[in-house]
Amino acid sequence: MFEYWAELVSVIDGDTLEARLDLGLQVHYVAHLRLDGFDAAELKGTDRTRGEAARALVRDYLASLGQPLKLHVKTLGRSFERWVAKISYLKVSPGASPELTPLNEELAARLEIAGLLKVVHRSEPAA
Repeated sequence: MFEYWAELVSVIDGDTLEARLDLGLQVHYVAHLRLDGFDAAELKGTDRTRGEAARALVRDYLASLGQPLKLHVKTLGRSFERWVAKISYLKVSPGASPELTPLNEELAARLEIAGLLKVVHRSEPAA
């Protein structure tokens, strides 16, 4: 498991983001990050319309958080050329200390309310 600061590049689908990871010493890597804990509707097959709606919901929500969006990424492993990750974003409120806010759970809840969530799964906490 590794931890990085990152900037959002794009939304691939309802449960995958593309982010520019800061590896330190001015070295960066663009990676696809699979959000751990849930599966959103797919962009392929019979679920395509719901998948497009899920991607739009995630894209709009992340845009509402402001730019540039500073992410804290904790990788958990690999899955189909993507890093499975727990992601938090840096929330800065006027007059308050910056805080890390979990993104995976927020997105899963929003997708569930919209009826665009396929399944929620709980991963075991890393030791």
